[in-house]
Amino acid sequence: LVIEGTICQDTPKTKPHEAITRLGEGPVLTFMDRTSVADRRILEELRRIAEKKGIKVQYKEGTAGGNDAGAIHLTRAGVPTATVSVPCRYIHSPVSVASISDIEDTLSLVEGFLRSVARGFYP
Repeated sequence: LVIEGTICQDTPKTKPHEAITRLGEGPVLTFMDRTSVADRRILEELRRIAEKKGIKVQYKEGTAGGNDAGAIHLTRAGVPTATVSVPCRYIHSPVSVASISDIEDTLSLVEGFLRSVARGFYP
């Protein structure tokens, strides 16, 4: 599981259909970016955990960007991989802006996933 900050383009002048992610809408799950394709089983488990815990999640719109999942999922014969992100405005700048509730919900979702793995979940 890769945990990161991802681009958030939800400023007032951005048209709704151009927003990649939005602050305050919860952790971001990524189906695919320019370097990786998420494992469907992991995404389903993350969605199940989010629903059980009442965590609102959003999906990254578009395939721009990449992260360590690109290298991880290609290791050896392939490693089941997915990414959970916190939406951040002004990413890759000296200062980013994020929502405290998005950060807390991301931590709760990741904790739930780790507990699921400890109980035997394996994709």
